[in-house]
Amino acid sequence: MYDDGTIHGGMNTAPIDGEGNPTKKTNLVTKGVFSGLLHSEYTANLCNTVSTGNGVRQAATEPRVGTTNLILKEGRTTVEGLIEEVKKGVIVGDFSGNINSFSGLFSGVIEHSFYIEKGEINHPVTGVIRGNAFEWLTKVENAAKERRIGEGGMYAVPVLVQNVKIMK
Repeated sequence: MYDDGTIHGGMNTAPIDGEGNPTKKTNLVTKGVFSGLLHSEYTANLCNTVSTGNGVRQAATEPRVGTTNLILKEGRTTVEGLIEEVKKGVIVGDFSGNINSFSGLFSGVIEHSFYIEKGEINHPVTGVIRGNAFEWLTKVENAAKERRIGEGGMYAVPVLVQNVKIMK
């Protein structure tokens, strides 16, 4: 996984960030191992390093750390291949909720989602989902090759995450 504010045609590609620093590619996870952090001027100074060009701002806000084009590298299988691997689980369609970018904690509601049993889609489900995104990244078992572009410049692929609980 990496963030790259320089990719041609990216949703949030720009030569500089909200603080005037050049954007660049920053590796975040390399071969399954956490390998980097995104920084604004403020967080870079706290960590005694340099900005990664990820200072984002709006007109009425202080700069904060944010992504430009966050890219999760695609896998080698299809979405159908991921589904076939699931004994019991849920394929999440839409998530609406909150994610704390510092702690990784999130909670929200899933919709347009389906229950999977023995590798087959069974029926629609909705429910509350919560957890820690950083912990979930360590539980990714496989990724599909179909890339999807989401809100805020996220370029993601469907992933299979093990041992996740969804509340009804």
